[in-house]
Amino acid sequence: IKVVGGYHDLATFISGVSSLPRIVTLHDFEIKPESGNSSSKLRMSILAKTYRYNDKGLQK
Repeated sequence: IKVVGGYHDLATFISGVSSLPRIVTLHDFEIKPESGNSSSKLRMSILAKTYRYNDKGLQK
């Protein structure tokens, strides 16, 4: 996932992901200044993994 915004925008995005009904883990964060932009925008790149509950368990 790649998103661009201010520091607080990125924090709001991560907070929104954490409140999703599924389990989502975020990995390999990379935050850099947005290139070619003189404002305070940041570019965040993350790997998101999602999981779900298997109520049937392991079946053979």
